[in-house]
Amino acid sequence: MTMTFRDLAPRGLGPAMIAALEADFGASEPALTPLQQAVLEQTAALPQAGSRPEDLLLHAPTGSGKTLVAELAALGAIARARSVLYLVPTRALAEQKAREFTRRYAPCGIRVAVTTRERREDDGAILRGEIHWIVAVYEKALAFIARRPSLFSSLGLIAADEVQLLADRERGGAIDLFLTRWSLAKTRPQLLAFSAVLGDPEGLADWLGVRLFSFHQRPVPLREGVLNLDSGDFFWRDAESGAEGTEEDLIPPRADMKVTSDAEATLEALVEVALKAGPLLAFCSSRPEALRLAQNAASANAFPPAEGALAELAGLPGGWARDRFQTLLESGVAFHTSDLEAPYRDLVERAFQAGEIPFLAATPTLSEGVNLRAATVVSSATMPTTDPLTGSTVLAPIARARLTNQGGRAGRLGKGAPPFGRSILLARDDLQATSLWRGVILSQPEPERSPLADLPFVNALAELMFERTALSFADAYGFLRGTFGGRARVPGNLDAQLREDLEGGLRLGFWRLDRQGGPYRLTALGEALALTGICPQTATRWAGWLERANRPSTPVACLFLISLAEEWGNGPPRVEAAERRADVWPTSLRERLHQADGLSRALGELFEAEGGAPFVHHRAARRALILDDLLTGEDPADIERLHALPMGRLFGTASHGAWLASAAVEFTAAVQGPVALSDQFCDLAHRLEAIAFRRPAPQAATSRGAAPGAVAAPDPASRHPAPRPQVRLEFPPGQAGTFLFDGVRYELTPIPYALLLALARRAGEVVRYIDLMVDVWGNVIVEQQQMNYHRRVIGERTGNRELVNLIKTRSRWGMILELSPSQVSVPPEEAADATAAS
Repeated sequence: MTMTFRDLAPRGLGPAMIAALEADFGASEPALTPLQQAVLEQTAALPQAGSRPEDLLLHAPTGSGKTLVAELAALGAIARARSVLYLVPTRALAEQKAREFTRRYAPCGIRVAVTTRERREDDGAILRGEIHWIVAVYEKALAFIARRPSLFSSLGLIAADEVQLLADRERGGAIDLFLTRWSLAKTRPQLLAFSAVLGDPEGLADWLGVRLFSFHQRPVPLREGVLNLDSGDFFWRDAESGAEGTEEDLIPPRADMKVTSDAEATLEALVEVALKAGPLLAFCSSRPEALRLAQNAASANAFPPAEGALAELAGLPGGWARDRFQTLLESGVAFHTSDLEAPYRDLVERAFQAGEIPFLAATPTLSEGVNLRAATVVSSATMPTTDPLTGSTVLAPIARARLTNQGGRAGRLGKGAPPFGRSILLARDDLQATSLWRGVILSQPEPERSPLADLPFVNALAELMFERTALSFADAYGFLRGTFGGRARVPGNLDAQLREDLEGGLRLGFWRLDRQGGPYRLTALGEALALTGICPQTATRWAGWLERANRPSTPVACLFLISLAEEWGNGPPRVEAAERRADVWPTSLRERLHQADGLSRALGELFEAEGGAPFVHHRAARRALILDDLLTGEDPADIERLHALPMGRLFGTASHGAWLASAAVEFTAAVQGPVALSDQFCDLAHRLEAIAFRRPAPQAATSRGAAPGAVAAPDPASRHPAPRPQVRLEFPPGQAGTFLFDGVRYELTPIPYALLLALARRAGEVVRYIDLMVDVWGNVIVEQQQMNYHRRVIGERTGNRELVNLIKTRSRWGMILELSPSQVSVPPEEAADATAAS
């Protein structure tokens, strides 16, 4: 019997939810795919009302409907009055999913919010439990759980998408640590992890302790194979059954083509396939290659204009992208890269879905979770990957897992679906065709290997100490042994790496030992490392430069500091060899630095090295100048033209810069740099955020001690004001570390908690720094900057900007909590003494 959405009412889905599903997916049979029906019938992913939901690892082909299974489980959790955490690997995918879920489920009263390192405006509402459906990247979710482990208890479901990226060198560590925290939590929400590409699904399910549900049937069959340019034949293998066959003369043999090079033969072949078996999605190895292929395909004049897309294009912002798309869409061609602004990506995706664009060139980012339907997918035989020795991006033969993920976009279920899809690798001759057939098509995905199996644990250790206040060697070993990567290490190797990292963290000043053999405790620098997720190399370099800061600096110096972070990787912008020889960008930067303060002088010295500055410093200089131009009001279109940086990438640079500027706030406080410099980084973060997400500039800050031009981030709670109780700040007796603000419960580690409690005891009064020192630290001498640092920690860990804005500083004197005594309820004095002692 085929199941429809209305059959899900006994499982807790209300009429409004069912209506929303029917509006998008249809009200009658077959509204559900075979996979979705099998999961609902054979598992408790969405159980009958009153039953406990089941934890699953869902391993099924791309296009079989895994995402809707997760949506149904999410609706079930929300119907049980629990929140949902939907995890994805990239910011672009998080934004897309949040838009999609909002459009579909907002009419049901469901509040959806997106949170990434760069997107933070709804973090306060998330931590206060005001959001039903949270869409997050893994790194941000890990930071949330480190700050508030009890967040797990408020969730009803964690949906973990693209879990095969556990093996990704850059993102896999965060996925590993997050899933490990879930597996060790005392109160665990339902976990639904899903992927189309797993080399060892049994091993992953065993590690998680969840049920594996494998499903191999595709709604639309998929033929994976090699297209030989010499013969014109497509040798294929059915992805489900393994049956093999040959499709002769899919394209003319090379001898019949009027071509003189492999590049011309490839282009003619792609155009021919798009005409015969399109729409065609071609995955390229880089952004320039995708644009070049789209332009060459358009020059063939083989496809009709995309009239609807062209009409919509006229209403989009002008600039580089619109100029390119105007020409391409007139020839029925488009490209899709992470450089594109969201309106352009959305336009391309919808037009391709509608069949208006028969030829689309894309980079691999499109293969991660974006729901596009093509009849045929062509993948480049070489794709970018991370070199395991150097960590740099290199081109290598395409991996089987990547081919499966990219090729799965072909032949997806939907209106006008073809009888079968094709996933094609192009081969220039018989020799390469045989190599690709044996080495890729007939191979299996490699078993997943977490980067924690090979890389240092420094960031993981900092996060563990942050969560647990102190950490013994045995505790650290036990946790890391339980990670997917730790499990793959030889025990002796794990022991040696852990000892090396703990000693390295001591040497770099991230943590300390109060006594020999005692537990490790984070320093202020280590807390900044844990809070931000910055890599240790960036952390130590920043600390060295910031320690030389003696007063506020120029904005461009602050921007140069964040532009030097390792976290930019191979990101924009490019620097040509001629520009480096002519010292173009360092010279321009030096003109703006002025070197009038300690930070500017320290950074200016980077260009005085014998033999000249390294290449990365030239790139960082250009990046800082781009950010400075954005902040000083230069027209983004002019910046786009000057630096040949597409608008989407330009705003992406601002977004990434906003995250790094907010991280620099923590490090400035940690090294006891000038408070005004810390406020300056905060100002830059807010202004870059406003630029990146096209928001109005935040209101000017009014708090005492803010740098000129400083701004305060808008409080998400202001959009949804709650009734204010007479007692706004309450400390429940016997619950050290816990307090309530406006009725919402929060948790803090001992020192920030003790600071808040000390101020609350004298609400409305200025409390001298010397008195705060005694109340919070006892006989330990601490600097004023350290107290200001812990004030900011209160805001970071609660996500409540309103609360931290009530704590004001009085220069060289003390702090005040701007609440009246009647608005505060504190425990007896002896409870406070016990808290301070802890």
